[in-house]
Amino acid sequence: MIKTFELANPNPEFLIKSIAEQGYSLETALADLMDNSITANATRIEVLTKIDTEPFVLFLSDNGDGMDRESLKKNMQFPSKSPEETRGINDLGRFGLGLKTASFSQTRIFTVLSRKKGSDNFFGITWDVNHLKNSGKWEMILNSEEEINEIVQQYTSISKEHLNNSNEFVPNTIVVWKGLYKFENYVNEKNKQDALKEEITNTTSEYLSIVFHKFMERQNNHLQIRINNTLVNPFNPFPTENSSIRALEPLQKEFGKDFVKIQGFVLPNTSIKDDSNTWTPKNKSLMDMEGLYIYRADRLILFGGWNGLIKKMPRLQLGRLKIDIGNKVDHLFHLNVAKSQINIPHDLKSAFLRAIV
Repeated sequence: MIKTFELANPNPEFLIKSIAEQGYSLETALADLMDNSITANATRIEVLTKIDTEPFVLFLSDNGDGMDRESLKKNMQFPSKSPEETRGINDLGRFGLGLKTASFSQTRIFTVLSRKKGSDNFFGITWDVNHLKNSGKWEMILNSEEEINEIVQQYTSISKEHLNNSNEFVPNTIVVWKGLYKFENYVNEKNKQDALKEEITNTTSEYLSIVFHKFMERQNNHLQIRINNTLVNPFNPFPTENSSIRALEPLQKEFGKDFVKIQGFVLPNTSIKDDSNTWTPKNKSLMDMEGLYIYRADRLILFGGWNGLIKKMPRLQLGRLKIDIGNKVDHLFHLNVAKSQINIPHDLKSAFLRAIV
């Protein structure tokens, strides 16, 4: 029997808009971009916004290793890596989609400028949904030298508009989101700027302070994150230097090609009335923060809540379970593209439950 075939190339506009709906919020989208910065050995990440006029513009830059033209082209493709590819122990990537899906979850046009550390000249590539719609083709836009210089000048100008501008910071990669449609299109006209400012200043800063706290607390080459030139301070949900927190006996279980480390912690009763933000960040309660804390290569993937194992309850509000997994077994946890959801394998549920109760 002779088989016949017909091409079924997807409409690029429709597919982009569909894959962008991966459960990203602004803070998880920015965290996904920062994973790339950390993997590229960045010690400083800057987020800058310009929201006085529309379209709103957001820049995320880092001083990591940067990319040459060919590396940039590869990393801007869908996807840039296979999820089955063996990754370095410190690689925070998973699907090779994060940069694109995270960006398109917040904007319809984004540009990445990059250069290898020590180089002078940036290369630039843009993904634009309107271009995909009009052309019907999977085409990236290669930015001209003039366009690149204009973006760099805008970035420098916006940085100077905020207080505490830092002249010693030299970015090697700059991601530009031009237009934040979730705020521009879906928020009341009078509240657009206030909503984005609140989201960036409070929600996002707090989220990043928790998710990347291990990187910020390192003694050597610690990570510094600044949002609109304001330093984000780390929040450690396990302040072990505080002698009043009780650490339970750690467990280690072989799983797949790696080990899963499990350790329970019990906060002191005094933390219930403690308003010092030692045990909870400013905008969260003890019950918000009770539950599982799953770290993947030191990056906090999931925190707060028991992920369906048990229900939240007042008697457990002082309990926190710390779990460390490596990136060799994250596929067994079914980590989603946004790195915001995880499924606990059946083989580990009993071990987690024993540690909880």
